[in-house]
Parts: sequence; C-alpha cells; structure tokens
Amino acid sequence: MRDDATEQRLLELAGRIADGTPIDWADPVTSDPSLAAEADTLRSLEAMAAQLRDDDGAAPHAAPLTAGELPQRLDGFTIEREIGRGGMGVVYLAEDQALGRRVAIKRLPPEVALDPERLERVEREARLLASLNHPNIATIHELRRDARGIPFLVLEYVAGATLAERLGEGRLSLADALEIAAQIAAALAAAHEDGVIHRDLKPGNVILGPHGRVKVLDFGLARRRAAVAAPRGVLGVAGTWAYVSPECLDGSEDHRADVFAFGCVLYECLTGSRAFEGRSAEEVMAAVRDREPDLSRLPPETPDAIRQLISACLEKDPARRLSDIGIVSATLSGARKAPGRAGGTVDGAPRVLTQFIGRERELDECRLALRDGALVTLTGAGGSGKTRLALQLAERERARFAAGVWFVDLAPLAEAARVIQAIATTLGVKDEGEASLLERVLERLRGAPTLLILDNCEHLREGVAEFARAALASLPELRLLCTSRAALELAAERVQPLEPLAIPEASELDDPVAVACSEAVRLFLDRAALADPGFPADAATLAAVGRICRQVEGLPLAIELAAARARVLSAAEIATRLDRQLQLLSGASDPANHRHATMRATIAWSTDQLEAQERSGFEILAVFAGGWDLDAVAEVCGVTGEFDALDLITRLADKSLVVVERRHGEGSRYRLLEPIRQYALEKLSERGARAGAQARHLAHFAALSERVGPLVRTTQMAPALTRLARDHENLLAALVSAETLPGGAEAALRIIGSIHVMWATAGLLGAGEQAIRRALAHPDSHAMPGLRAGALAALGYLLLNRQLSNRTELSHLYEEALELFRRAGDEKGMARSLTSLAGEAYRDDDRPLARARLEQAREHFRTAGDGAGLAQISNNLGVMSWAEDDFAAALESIQEARDLQRAAGDVGLESIANMNLALLHLRLGQLDRAHEELTHVLHLYAYLKDSTGSAAASLRAIGEYLEARGEPRAAARLFGAVEAIHSALGSQTRDPIYQRGQEAALARIRALLGDATLEAELVEGRELSVEHAFRFARESFEKHA
Repeated sequence: MRDDATEQRLLELAGRIADGTPIDWADPVTSDPSLAAEADTLRSLEAMAAQLRDDDGAAPHAAPLTAGELPQRLDGFTIEREIGRGGMGVVYLAEDQALGRRVAIKRLPPEVALDPERLERVEREARLLASLNHPNIATIHELRRDARGIPFLVLEYVAGATLAERLGEGRLSLADALEIAAQIAAALAAAHEDGVIHRDLKPGNVILGPHGRVKVLDFGLARRRAAVAAPRGVLGVAGTWAYVSPECLDGSEDHRADVFAFGCVLYECLTGSRAFEGRSAEEVMAAVRDREPDLSRLPPETPDAIRQLISACLEKDPARRLSDIGIVSATLSGARKAPGRAGGTVDGAPRVLTQFIGRERELDECRLALRDGALVTLTGAGGSGKTRLALQLAERERARFAAGVWFVDLAPLAEAARVIQAIATTLGVKDEGEASLLERVLERLRGAPTLLILDNCEHLREGVAEFARAALASLPELRLLCTSRAALELAAERVQPLEPLAIPEASELDDPVAVACSEAVRLFLDRAALADPGFPADAATLAAVGRICRQVEGLPLAIELAAARARVLSAAEIATRLDRQLQLLSGASDPANHRHATMRATIAWSTDQLEAQERSGFEILAVFAGGWDLDAVAEVCGVTGEFDALDLITRLADKSLVVVERRHGEGSRYRLLEPIRQYALEKLSERGARAGAQARHLAHFAALSERVGPLVRTTQMAPALTRLARDHENLLAALVSAETLPGGAEAALRIIGSIHVMWATAGLLGAGEQAIRRALAHPDSHAMPGLRAGALAALGYLLLNRQLSNRTELSHLYEEALELFRRAGDEKGMARSLTSLAGEAYRDDDRPLARARLEQAREHFRTAGDGAGLAQISNNLGVMSWAEDDFAAALESIQEARDLQRAAGDVGLESIANMNLALLHLRLGQLDRAHEELTHVLHLYAYLKDSTGSAAASLRAIGEYLEARGEPRAAARLFGAVEAIHSALGSQTRDPIYQRGQEAALARIRALLGDATLEAELVEGRELSVEHAFRFARESFEKHA
C-alpha cells in the first residue's frame, strides 16, 4: 500500500500530465523509489495525453529507453535505436539481418502490450497498410509476432524529418507547401479510393524524406469507411484536437474528416500557425466548432485557388465541405503549374480599391444564371458597371470553383484572332509544339470547376464565340462569364441585361430619406467622400445629388466621374454645370443610344474641366494598350521628365480618369477604363494628333525592345522577360500602328529582331509568327534588306521552335535571309543564316554539306568578331563529331564552345554546352567530370528559369548521371519530368544522340527495378513542375558532391 506522500506525489505527476507540463522522468524515479512501479504507466499516460493534445510528435518530453532497456534483437532484426514513441506504440530503427536493409519496427509499449483493443489496432493497421500501394504511403513489409506472441509491424524506414519538425523552423515557401500538400493529397486519394480513412492526419504523421519524397505515416487509427464507429462522444474521438473536424467531436465522421485535417495541414504549412489554436483542449475544440480560420494570415503570394481550396476544406458543415480529395489534387496541380500571382480575389483581375454599392438583385439573378448555365453574358452600355458586377459575382462565387477564377481583359485587343492568345497568357499556357493553342488552353482548363471571366467582348464577339463553342462542348466543369455591350448570340448563352442603378423619382427629391435609399445616390456619396472626407449629407446636398443621379440616368461610371469633382465643387454646382452639358442630348430618343450619349457627355464634361496640357496628355494616353508606366508617359505624351509625368497622372487620377494599379512585386502601372479610352481616342483623332502620338508610342517601344530584348540571352533573362511581358500588348499595338505610319516598317522590323527570342522563350510563338508575317508583308520591308533578313531569320527561329513548319519553307526562309544579308554586307547575319542552313542539312543527314556550311559560318563570325557565334559553331561541330562517335573531337569542340560562350555572356548557350560536355563524359565513364559540368548547368538554371526543351535536355543529362551513380529511382523520376516537358511543348527529342542515352538508361532501370516501379517513378516525375523537377534534381545531385 502506498503512503500519503507517495499518493500526493502521484497526484502531482498526474496533474502535470493533464496540464501538459514537461516532466524529467529521471528525477522522480531516482529520488523516490516507491514510484518506480508506477513510472511506466505514468509515462504511457503522458504519451497518450500528448497524442490527444497533439504536440505533433509522440510525447516529446518522454525520455527514450535507456541502453539497458533497449531490446538488442527482435526475431531476426537488430535494433539500433528508438526513433519514435506515442500512445499507439514505440518505433525502432532496425536492420533486417536476412535482407540487409534498414526497417522501422512498430510495437506496443510493454505496459499495454496485452491490451486486446491495442492488439486489434496493430493487426488492423497491418491489414490496411497491406491493402495500400502508393509511393506517398509508407510501405508495410510484414506483420510478425515476438516470442510472447505479441504482434509487431515491420515497416519501410523513411529517413528524414517530420513535417512538424520542419514547421518548427517556420512556415514553408509557397512552392514547398504546394509540393508537400500535393503528395499528401495523393496519399489520401489512394487511401480513400481503397475505402480507407486515415483519421489522424497531422504534421507529426508526415515524413519529408530524401529527394523531396513525402510519406504519410501512422495508420493506427485508420478505418475502412464501413467500419467507422457510431457516435461515441468526445472521449471516443480519434485523432488530434487541432486537426479533428467538428462532426468528429460529436462522434460522427467519414472520409470528409480527412479533407478537413488536410485543410488544417495546408493552412499550417503556409502560415506557420495552426488553423485552430487554444491554450487547452477545450479551447481548441471550441475553435474547431465555432471559429473560422484567419485567411488573412496566408502569405500575399498565395493563389486565389489555394485560398478557396482551404476554405472549402475547412467548411464546418460536412455537407458543404469539399468531399473529393481528387479535386484537391487537381487544384494543387493547377496552382503548381500556373504562373505565380499575388493572392487576390480573381487571378489576372484589376485591383479594386472602392466599395461595391447595391446591385443585390442583379447579383442574385446572375448567380442563379451562372449555376444553371455554362455561359452568362452581362450586357449593358459602356459605363454601366458590367466589369465591376462580374468581379463582385466572382468574389461571392469563388468557393464553388476549386481550380480558380480567371479574369481576361479583352479591351486592348484589336483582332478577334487574338482572343485565344489573351486567354492562354492569363492561364500561363504557352503556344509551343504541334497542338494548337486552343487545344492547350482547353487541356489547361480540364478537370476541376473553373470560372473564366472574359471582359469587354463587344468588339471581338466572333473570336469569343469561337472559343466559347469549343470550350463548352468539351468542358462541362467550365463556366464562362462575359461582359459585352451586345450578346454573343450563342445557343447556350444566358443574357443578363444590366440596367443603370436605381435613381430617386423626381417627386422624391425633397425627401432626404427616399433619396438616400437610392443605389445611385449611395454610390455618389461613397465616391464623393473619397474625394472630400467632409462631404456633407444634409437635405439640400442630398437633393442635389439626387438631381445629378437623375441627370446621368444612374450610369455608375458617370456618377463616379461627377463625384470626383466633389473635391472642388459642391453638389449643387456639379448639378448645374452637368445640366448644361446634358442639354445637348435632348434629341436622342432610343434608350440605349441615349444612355451611350449620356455617358459620353459625362466624360466630356469631366474632360472639359481639364487644363489644355492635361486634356492633351489625357487624349494621348489612349494610344497605350493594356496600361503604361511613368517612363512611357514622359516620352509619348511629350512631358518633361518623370516628375511632370507623375504630376499629369496624379491630376488625371484625382478626377477618376486614370486608374492606378499596383501588383505584387511590380511598380505602379496606369490605365484608362475602356469607355474613357475610346472617348479619348476619338478626341485625339478629331484634332489630328493620333498619328503623331502613335509614332511616339512606336518609337518608345522600339527603343525599349532594343534595350531589353538582348538581355534575354544573358544572366538578366528573368527580369528581361518580365519587363517585355508587361508591355507585350503595347509592343503588339506598336507593330500594328507601324503598318500605316511613315517609317513604321523599319521600326517594326527592329522590334521583331529584338524580341523574337522572348516570343520563343515565353511560349508566344503564334503571336510572334503572326506579327512577323504582317511586318514582312509591308512593301517597304523590301527596301531594308538587312532588317528584312533579320525578320526572316526570326520567323525561321520561331517556326523551328514551334515544329509546325515544313522543311522546305524553313530552307527557303534561311536562303532568302542569307541573300539579303549578303546584299546588306552583314557578316553576322550571313553567319547565322548559314548556321541555320547547316542545321537543315544535318537533319537531312547530309553531314558533308552541314560541315561545309558551318565552316563558312565560322569565317563570317570571325570577321564580325562575334564570340557567341563562334561558340555556337564549335558546339554544333562537336555535336556532329559526337554523332559520328568521335568523342575526342567532340569534347575538344564543345569545350571550346563552352569557353567562348562563357566569355560572351550567353548563359543559354553556355548551359547547352555544359550539358553536352556532361553527356560526353558520361559516355566515356568520366563521372567526376560529368558532375563538374552539371554543377554549372544547375547554377545557370537560376538565371534562365527555362521551361522549354533546353530545360528538358538538362534534366535528361542529370537523370543519366544519377542512373550512372546508382540512383535508378531518382533518374527515372527525372526522365518522367522530361516526358512532361516535351508533352507540354508538343515536341520530342529530335536528335538520336540524346535519345540513345536516355533509352539505354531506362532499359537498365527497368531490368533493375521492374516495370511497375519504373512506371511509378515516371508518373511521379510527370507530375513535377519544371521548377520542382530542378529542385529534386539538385537535391539528388548534391548528394554526390
């Protein structure tokens, strides 16, 4: 029997266990021998309490077994050390003596080893794990029993840290979080497909293994769906409080509980904090039941689709919660492949800084229309608020669209044929390979529910209708929301006319309450308060505001323009001045025409208040397409310097004529709303100043292209591509205006010569090809042989990358370019054309002709003093020697190329040379030399961030190296990534010297691992984005430093 002091000490320890206070187990046992008999039970209780509180690791304060307690051997396994402990068991690292492999052994703690319920859990876990076969679920090797008949599990040993340990260092990067989450979702999807619910997903049960592999562990609480227990009350809840769904707290659960836990884990990865926190188990449970997670803690770069996904996973009501973990995987896949964007409400949409007023009835009608139909078109006059309503509707409905909401502004486009390119650009789809751009866009949209908003469709209805027909015929999960002044006239279209805002009746103007209830008046008051925080709302002011709203017929844009004058005019003064302007409209009879005229008159009244210099600058801004920055304003508008440009933009923005946009990671950009831009362009044309403004616009962007375009081949590649992409619409608009401007043909050819590499690298091959062909069709281009030749060479470059042209056309392009370069005396141009013609001869297997042309090209490059060109010749000659199995000559030539390219600063070509040298060293068995070259390849990728065939070639080379180093799984995964890149590009490896190496490596891997394992690794690789494939390649590669 225990004495009172012992009882008191036991109660103290039990209280500390309940409170979660750390206990030094060495102290009570040694200082009070009477407690020794209770020590094991108390330690087990502490582990179980930690499991319920979730300290994200099993009882981190519990001391491991001492050397004397650690079992040395267990039925054919040598125990090395304890690696985990919890209420569900103890895990040891051991060596399988028969197979010589390291394994993890999970057995029950001695104090509960004979508990029938615990024994049943062990056997159930074994059966469930045996039924699951997935690369992201730890594999069970076998279930055994020790000498006492107590079962233990022999599991795959996964080296690495738990996700909980990694999160202890801080939140993950967006890329890492999405990659890890995707693998967790894949594991859950496999389990759910087999009818298994994990029931205890948390960071402590996720291992981050080598090479980026994620493993979900501990299926000790898992059940098959049909076997989940009936309601049990809180004490029967499985799992850990911070990750347990609300319905589980009430004793009811199904597979959606795993979805909830997944949402908690993803939130924690992105924020570094738990979605539901508290100082006690009771507080955590209350948070799970009653509080919404704070999504404002998500990093700003989090894509909107991921924000929506977390909300959908963490729905309190399981009936409203996302139920299919497959949709989770599809959403994560889309977010990982999509271009990075700041986390806003709608991807690609303009930032909205003002309050949305009214329109509740219209929102309800549109929401129902969007749910019932696949295509909804908002129609109305310019300035009626179609765009703003579409954005508000998207914001309210975004939780329905797991793959995201995307906004495409079509206003800057002049041709219907460019609609699909604008959509592709927004979605991050590149125009490369044999598949058409439309096919690529449709494939990108396939899968999870998506909402695509096409704004300002009226001038491109044919192109929008063509896309809509194709998309709706093959994508049942897609919803299209269009805004247009007129319907698209498609059979599937639901047209939602948008009337102006409700205005007060004339008889109500003396009733302040009635006036204040009007949507139009509420909008005016809100915007006027932004212009003048002290704007009054007395009866006289309300009557004047009501009069203004009636004058502009409730058109939102007109109301905002009028309200912007509140900074300097009273409401009565605005009403009087506006009335004079609108008297000119008395003859209009058709309502639609009248509203359009009202809108124009309101814009006219706003611009009439401008000073002459302001009005001139405002009209000139209409020549920009898709926005501008301050440097462009200074040159195109003819103002002196950046400060004057900023002053002009500030004054126009103050009058709501210019919109200011700030995007994550970029400087400020400015634009005109489309009705205002069209008005400004008309006025610019009326005063005969349009051609002059377009000429300055063309000159500015020609200079920009010549300044930035060449940087695409240097270490400045990434920022250069970003800069050109930001003004791509302006560059295309400049090329269009060049067709009619004096001297425009020359400027167009200069732009093409400077940015054609950007078109290829950014996946804009179709847009580039169309622009070049139009420039070459200009009759004046024939008078400039050098520039025309450069455009012909650029066209050949794009067609070769696109793999859509016939060989005859390419040869004709290069031959015409060569002749024109000769006439112009352009040594470098002649050398480039000869190099291209040598490539055609090589592909025709005419090696002597190919060598002769390369030698000719070398002489021209040498005369021009072009080191990068000489490097290209040396590289190509080396590849030809390689194809002839003359490895010594190949090494000499390509080493020379690498050194010349490094001196010239052409990082793209230098990376190719490094890759070629690495492969040659591999063929010769020189692994250390290959490692040296591939180190440079990985270093240069940081500058290139390439996702084209060059990236695939680099990954292939690293894969071959890893296979040679005895890492067949890692190699196979990289080969899968190579397949994915070529599939995305619609291309394939064209040169047999590269094909042979990969095919041989794959044959060896298949013989070693078998077809099933090889295919599993290839599938894993195909799911990797280019960035994650290079990260995996780097991690695998650096092990061999």
